[in-house]
This record gives sequence, structure tokens and C-alpha cells, in this order.
Amino acid sequence: GILDFTCQRVGSECCCWLWVPGGSDRTERNVDISRSLTGRVSTSGQCGMSMAERYIFMTLAAGVNPLSDMQESGVVYAAGDEAVIADFTVPERTEAKPIQFEMKVDINYEEVCDPVINGAEAEEQCKAQMQAELVALLGAPPEMITVRSVRPG
Repeated sequence: GILDFTCQRVGSECCCWLWVPGGSDRTERNVDISRSLTGRVSTSGQCGMSMAERYIFMTLAAGVNPLSDMQESGVVYAAGDEAVIADFTVPERTEAKPIQFEMKVDINYEEVCDPVINGAEAEEQCKAQMQAELVALLGAPPEMITVRSVRPG
């Protein structure tokens, strides 16, 4: 899923940060793996960012440096000796509307989901499993996904 930045007003500036999964726990960290994270800045945060407005930002990271015996360090994204400053526009958000769709899945209904063959709870278990898979696939909260039927045809 997408992580949400936490933003806080500091004087006339807005400081936003993103907590990396695993936090400050250094014991399980594999520093040989490069990874990217995607985050979003909420317009309803403490900084009151407005939709369709342009904002400038600079990027920095704090963490541990495996080349310096895992000491804590901070890094500002730079080009040469200059910090890189970029900008972004908060997109206009349209009202979320539910969508309905049908999809064909490769399960043997009779073998797995048929309540006559597999017991009364089999079909509900199939719906719950499908909902969990869609939640993982789409990154949506479970209450936003309703599986109405798993019956063929």
C-alpha cells in the first residue's frame, strides 16, 4: 500500500516525514537491498495544503549508514554541493464512487465453495478469501470491498 506522510507546521514552513517500515530497529535490516517507498501527502493535515496549489520541497533521509558501522546519519538529496529543490502540485481529488465489476477466477466452485458438497460455511469462506485477496491486490480497506457472489455463471 501507499504510506501516508505525517506533516507538521514549523514556523511558516511545513515539515512532512514518512516512517519507513521497520523504523529504528536495526537488527532485521538488510542494507544490501535497495528499495523504494511511495507516500502521499494528505491535504487535510496540519499544514492545510490546498488542492491545485504548487509547493516546493527538498528531500532528506535519516537512517543508518552501513559504511560507518551502522551509525545514524542524515542525507540531503543533492546535485554536487547544492540541495535539489523540486516542486509538486496537490492533485484535485474527485469524490470516490463505488464501482461494480465482474471478474472470472480460476477456482473449482464445486470442489471448494459449493455449500452442498463442502458444508454451509464453504461459500462464505470463499467470499472472505476473495475479499482478502482483493484487499491485498488493490490496497483498499476491507470495508470498501464487497464480494457478492462466487457462484459460476
